[in-house]
Formats: sequence, structure tokens, C-alpha cells
Amino acid sequence: MLRQVDTPKASRTATRLLRRKPQLVQEVWKNFLETGGTVTKHDPTMDMSTRTMLPTTPTIVSIIQEFVRLRRQARFRTVAKDVAHFLRPQRILCFHPESDLSTEAALRSIQRVLAKLGYKRGKKKTSLGLR
Repeated sequence: MLRQVDTPKASRTATRLLRRKPQLVQEVWKNFLETGGTVTKHDPTMDMSTRTMLPTTPTIVSIIQEFVRLRRQARFRTVAKDVAHFLRPQRILCFHPESDLSTEAALRSIQRVLAKLGYKRGKKKTSLGLR
């Protein structure tokens, strides 16, 4: 359609339709002509824009609430790291525990979700010190 004989400024039209930079459109077109195909990224799932982003679906919210509720009944303190390591085996949250960057990104997303659900951040107990 855009590369027909009488199509004026095909790259500019594609740029406008795709809402991308002209350099990117030209680079992809050049790559397509050289290799005969293009490589696309996998689409994110319906609720997740990135792998470490935790969606706030009702199912996941109830799973987190149940986990925190059980820990409270046993009088265990629950932190974001506990929630992250609980959700990882269930394949709700994907991160690599050996990678510091991946773990910290997952913890940030967990903290965001917990704050959105109304859970408050814990505070360290301060000692009175010597008087």
C-alpha cells in the first residue's frame, strides 16, 4: 500500500500511522529489505507491561491478602521480600533471586502494590538510648 508507484512519502505516512520516529521506520524498512523479515518483541500479557510489574487483579489481591492474613495470625512480620518469595513459585511474579537488579525491581513493584492495597510500611523500633 505505501510502497506503490504513486504513493508520496511512504516513510512519512508510515511514521504518522505508527506514531514512531522517521529514523526508526527507515531503519526497520532497511532491515526488512536486507534480511527479508523483521524481529518483533513478544506482546506483554493482558495485565502486565513488564515482567516484574505485578498486576492488581482481584485474584492476585486476594492471594496477597490471604498470605498476609495467615502470617498475621501466626504473628509473623511480613515484608515485601516475603510476599515476593511467596508469589515467585506460583509464577505470578518473575524475578531471579540471584540477580540484585531483578530482585530490587520486583521488590519495588511489590511495595507499590502493597501501598496501593493500603498496607503501611513498617518502621524500625528506636531505642530510648541512655538518659
